[in-house]
Amino acid sequence: MKVGLISAPLNWTPTPGAYFAWEIACGIFVTIPFVTFCVLSGLQSIDTSYYEAATVDGAGYFQKLFSITLPLVKSSLTVATVLNIIYVFNSFPIIWTMTKGDPANHTDTLVTYLYKLAFYNGKQGEASAVSVIGFVILLVCASVYMIYTLRKGDDDL
Repeated sequence: MKVGLISAPLNWTPTPGAYFAWEIACGIFVTIPFVTFCVLSGLQSIDTSYYEAATVDGAGYFQKLFSITLPLVKSSLTVATVLNIIYVFNSFPIIWTMTKGDPANHTDTLVTYLYKLAFYNGKQGEASAVSVIGFVILLVCASVYMIYTLRKGDDDL
C-alpha cells in the first residue's frame, strides 16, 4: 500500500484451500535446495564424451537433452522424488507453524492430525494407530520404488 501498488489490504488466505496452497508452496520452496543438489550430482556424473559424440553425430540441443541428459539424471531425480515424498508426508513443522491444521481442521495432514490426537485430545492409542497407518503408506511407496529399481537393474544385465 505504501508503494502504491494496491489501495486496500489484500487477504491472501481467504479460504482453507488458499491456506493449504500456501503450505504447499512453502513445502516446495523448502525442498528446492535438496532437489537442486540431487540434479547437480547427476549432471556432474555424466561423462562429457557422450556430448562430444552426440555433437559429432550432428545432434542438436534438444536431442542431447532428451537422449543423454534426462535419461542419465533420471535416477537422481527418482531418488529425490522418493525422499521428498517421505519428507512432505511427514512435514509437520511447516503446517504446524503456519496454521496448526486450522481453520476448522481443513489443513490437517496425517501428522498434524495424530499430533492433535495424542497431545490435545489425550488419545495416544488412536494416534499410535494413525502413525502405523502412515508408516504402512510410506512403506508401500518405498517398496514400489525399490521393486522398480531392482527390476530395472535386472533388465540392464
